[in-house]
Amino acid sequence: MVRDEHAEQQHPYQQAVRRLTGAFTAQDRVTIEDVLDPACTWRVPGRNGLAGEYVGRPAVMGLFTTLRRLFAVPAQFEILDIAVSQDRAIAYQVAVAVVGDRTVRMKECMVYRFRDGKVVEVDEFQFDQATFDEVFSASVVAARTSA
Repeated sequence: MVRDEHAEQQHPYQQAVRRLTGAFTAQDRVTIEDVLDPACTWRVPGRNGLAGEYVGRPAVMGLFTTLRRLFAVPAQFEILDIAVSQDRAIAYQVAVAVVGDRTVRMKECMVYRFRDGKVVEVDEFQFDQATFDEVFSASVVAARTSA
């Protein structure tokens, strides 16, 4: 793990977003569960096999398990910027994922809402929703997760 020498200067929400994103790539379930509130809600946009609202940590972890099964290798994220407010952080990032034999780079914004230092709500916004819907179509998700 690379040490971020500026981490001490970051807002706690920025630290939490970076921690969660890093844990997702590392497939570190313990850290993910530590950052997410037990009653968290995660929303995935679009018309695809992942779209919907996942309510509660078990449902969100189920989404992450599905994603892990879809990816040929763990997804990588380049966080370009994180803005914070009183109870939110918005991460502008590029996600790189390999689904089957297809590598996709997706610009996205993730809006995190915090309560008592934990993530209680996440809304995803994809820059290219059509490509996201294609890559994660219901047929692709079903085919890659039914094995």
